[in-house]
Amino acid sequence: MKPKDTYDGVFNVGERLELYFTDNNRPYKTVVQDKQESGDLVISSLYSEKEGGYIYLKPGMNITLVCYRETGRYMLNAKVVGLWNKNIGMVHITPTGQVTRQQRREWLRVPTSCSVEIAYNTPNGNLISDSVTSYNLSASGTSVQSQREYPNGAFLSLAITLAGGEFDEAPLELNGEVKSCMELGSAVPMFRVGIMFRKSLTEPFNEKTGGRAFERLAQFIQWEDIRLTRGNR
Repeated sequence: MKPKDTYDGVFNVGERLELYFTDNNRPYKTVVQDKQESGDLVISSLYSEKEGGYIYLKPGMNITLVCYRETGRYMLNAKVVGLWNKNIGMVHITPTGQVTRQQRREWLRVPTSCSVEIAYNTPNGNLISDSVTSYNLSASGTSVQSQREYPNGAFLSLAITLAGGEFDEAPLELNGEVKSCMELGSAVPMFRVGIMFRKSLTEPFNEKTGGRAFERLAQFIQWEDIRLTRGNR
């Protein structure tokens, strides 16, 4: 088996990745420039305005590459070989293991208050709109607080606003399915609704590149976890 056979279908040319150093949980952005027959990859060099230019990837350095799919988070450990053809803009890396996958239900669930717009077509054909706030968020779903009770199995259209920095874009549009609805026992009727994500509404899943909506969700969760971890130190 050739090394590249271990990650056919992921880490494709043109795909945006996250790169992690072994001693740092901060994600850096890179792009796959080429995929060699040997299984090696060529990625774009890391550039950071905050750090004053290109970040040198020393030959022999161990790194982890991450890409996202609606089926999960895929990780590949690799070692830096050096610059590709002495081009400062590209780096030659070689995998040191096989791709591993985390299913979405195994991912982080971060406490975060995001604005969520819900649209629900009732069995009677009525369209209900509901503006709610999330308790938490993960790659597989969210939990929200609502004054409305939803039946288990109800399909919802969701527009989630991911607030902060580069995430201040158009709302993230997803389908969701109600998995739980628990009354909170407050003076005003209030419910905690557990929702499992389905497919992206505006950007159907693409086997080669993954959905941009799903990628934004995964990156937001990662950054929120880093922010909360640093805040608790």
